[in-house]
Amino acid sequence: MSDSSVPDSVSSEALRSFLSRGANLPESELVPELNLGGSMGAPCDLQFVISQVIARSSTGTNIVQMLCAGMHLLTEVESHFEDQLERLALEEEPFEGLTGSEQKSCGALLRRNLVALRTSLHALEELLSGLTMAFYQARAHDLQHGALQGKRFSLEEFRSHMLISDELLASLQLERQAVTAYLNASLPSEP
Repeated sequence: MSDSSVPDSVSSEALRSFLSRGANLPESELVPELNLGGSMGAPCDLQFVISQVIARSSTGTNIVQMLCAGMHLLTEVESHFEDQLERLALEEEPFEGLTGSEQKSCGALLRRNLVALRTSLHALEELLSGLTMAFYQARAHDLQHGALQGKRFSLEEFRSHMLISDELLASLQLERQAVTAYLNASLPSEP
């Protein structure tokens, strides 16, 4: 692939699309199965696990990784709120016994929370867009002159390398091909 056809960045829409989908996620046997308590889990369980992952990283993390992880968590919350609104409308558990006024109040609260969350996601997307251009340009240059130098690769393969490092895949004992297939199913065709 020539220099002119290598993208300088991955769009925020592509990144958000990737972060909001979990289907066909290649799972590493090295990541332990954890009990986060489900709907009654303690509030800081997931945060504690994320802190553990960061602390155990052999090379640390960077601001773009942390912001992308934050965006992923917020898109998961957005999906949860949307699901709860749908359950409320269909009078499914846990909303099946509510009176009309309770349903109205609960719906208003869920919609208000969803609006606030989407405002936060929009602000985070703007922050990521502002910070990532130079980061992605440097990563594209590094890949082109390092791991991918002299190799022929498709845009999908390049995107896979841009978003997920070989080092992480080696740590998780996952194959690049499985990750690329996952990304191809998750992302728009053009970054």
